[in-house]
Amino acid sequence: MPFMFDGTYFLIIIGLVISLAAQAYVKSTFSKFSEVASRKGYTATQAAHYIYCGNKKVVRSDYLIDDNVKQLHQFRGTGILYTAHFNHKIEAPFTRIDSWTEAHGHFIDNRQHRIEETRERRVKAYEKSLAALK
Repeated sequence: MPFMFDGTYFLIIIGLVISLAAQAYVKSTFSKFSEVASRKGYTATQAAHYIYCGNKKVVRSDYLIDDNVKQLHQFRGTGILYTAHFNHKIEAPFTRIDSWTEAHGHFIDNRQHRIEETRERRVKAYEKSLAALK
């Protein structure tokens, strides 16, 4: 029986090339992330606790510390602006902190006030969601 060439072989070859390229891309990206994490001194478990996302609107928490004012405006909880060289002259309606020591004091030294503040915000959100259901 003579060898017959079918046009669908091209589709199979193209699919194999695309899948190999995708696998190589994923592997190189993983390698880059692993290098970044190891240079920072984090283990994989520690790095997993950090949120790497460009849009903090999807983050559901009570507080967000960020140096990007746009991200804080999109955030639904209480935003805290971390001072950086590119935002130190910006006036923003957020509590501003200049160091992680100051952030520690903001939460730990004023712990009871933060608990009450969070409780009030959650009650308001709950009442708002109940009103929307009616």
